[in-house]
Amino acid sequence: MLYWLSKYISNAFPTFDFFRLVQYVSFRTIAASLTALFLALHLGPKVILFLHNRGWRDVPKGFVIGDSESKKGTPTMGGLLFLLGTLVSAILWCDLSNRFVQILLIATLYFACLGFWDDYGKVKIGKGEGGLSEVKKLFLQFVFGIGLALFIGYTDYSPYPDVFRTEIFLPFVKPSIYKGIDINIGIFYIAYVTIFTIFISNSVNISDGFDGLAIVPAVITTAVFAIFAYIYGTINLATGLLFRYFPGTTEITIFLAGFIGAGIGFLWFNCYPAQMFMGDTGSLTIGGMLATTAVLLKQEMLFLFAGAFFVAEGLSSQISDKIGQKFLGKRLFTRAPLHYALQHSGLSEPKVVVRAWILSFIIGLFALATVKLR
Repeated sequence: MLYWLSKYISNAFPTFDFFRLVQYVSFRTIAASLTALFLALHLGPKVILFLHNRGWRDVPKGFVIGDSESKKGTPTMGGLLFLLGTLVSAILWCDLSNRFVQILLIATLYFACLGFWDDYGKVKIGKGEGGLSEVKKLFLQFVFGIGLALFIGYTDYSPYPDVFRTEIFLPFVKPSIYKGIDINIGIFYIAYVTIFTIFISNSVNISDGFDGLAIVPAVITTAVFAIFAYIYGTINLATGLLFRYFPGTTEITIFLAGFIGAGIGFLWFNCYPAQMFMGDTGSLTIGGMLATTAVLLKQEMLFLFAGAFFVAEGLSSQISDKIGQKFLGKRLFTRAPLHYALQHSGLSEPKVVVRAWILSFIIGLFALATVKLR
């Protein structure tokens, strides 16, 4: 909104030419992050009170792990806080006519509604096993994944030229225009995007188990993709670093900067001991947003590095549940997902969380190294 307003004012009133500053991506990136951060810090206590007064409080599952019983009654659905900060900053600072931004807005709202539906079902009946069934949740994620793949790969509304729509990019590999290789997977692109979207959104959802555990790795992973989006959309950087240039992806950077600011603001209230939990409203929103971002940038494989924490959490849960208990009839890990196994080994919750942050920072730097190591 402010982007369009600044263009109008600077063109209609030459005296106010300084409004052109708002059109710079760097300025709007910083502004979006600060807007979301201060909004989250300001609204945090109000959101906590809102959730508490409505009885939207955490409901543990039937089994107790660590001190989860002591956290019973903590307001949940706190993801509404960083959702609000992200959306407000995007509306204020992004070019809303940009197709990348439009897709990200739809994805964020879709997964937020899905998560809210799941959370509301749990608090309504007062059971941790309530909410959406696994089948319903997977089906709705499947529907979104199919729609995203078809939209990007097979419609004229795709933000990418026809020749690139069903391609995937690999870390450490140059595209063919720079004497590298192309990987066009054709019709398999639909299954590829759908499976990726379902796995990533659920992996982030699974990772939300300790105070502050999911939000910091999410912010770090988001920052990595924000940098890649900026490189793709800046012709000098894209050419110099041997990337393809795709106009408009810098708006993704601004959108993601809003989430980074809102996420840091949310951490203020979610760090140990948490004053509120993000719930599925938050974790599914983050997972859906990150999965959609990776698909839009055609950097799904980069997520194996940038989001390695979430990948490890998701794989440990699936291996333990689907392969171990259901197929082999026995546990393959002492606990699952991974953070519970670490706690069971004797580490305290804060130590597990902080070490997860440190490891996420390290793998985030490694993911950024792929910019040059190609």
